[in-house]
Amino acid sequence: MNLWSIAVPVLILAFIVSRQLQPRPVRQDSPFRLLIVLAVLGAVEVVQYAQGTTVPAGAWALLIVSVIIGAGFGALRGALVHVWRKDGELFRQGNATTIVLWVVGLAIHFGIDAVIAHTSHAARDLGNDSVLLYVALALASQRWITLQRAWHLAPVPQQ
Repeated sequence: MNLWSIAVPVLILAFIVSRQLQPRPVRQDSPFRLLIVLAVLGAVEVVQYAQGTTVPAGAWALLIVSVIIGAGFGALRGALVHVWRKDGELFRQGNATTIVLWVVGLAIHFGIDAVIAHTSHAARDLGNDSVLLYVALALASQRWITLQRAWHLAPVPQQ
């Protein structure tokens, strides 16, 4: 584990969470572009970690479970974020529940990371090196649900 694999995801997450608490327009054009970049960077980090070492199947299975749980928490956040239309434009804003769900989801991820670290010496940092991938997929799930809710809001009638 190195400082880079922890600091970058933490800074990105702090930036994302702070923006989620502000009223922001719902991006409808290319809403997943940045998330795809983050997911690719996270996947590259995981692949680079796994090269040259034999990570047990159990560790990979736990990592997959962690990411699925993250996507589930993302979907829940997306379902609970406030979405509204103002002057014909769609907006969204998170709240304290959004933050609590991020904290709980990440706590579960890091708890699973601790279990992964004990599966074998080869897997000790696999969970830590997957944080960026976890954040990207959790946020993509949240954004997908938020977009679905926003698109179902009744359009404002033209006068």
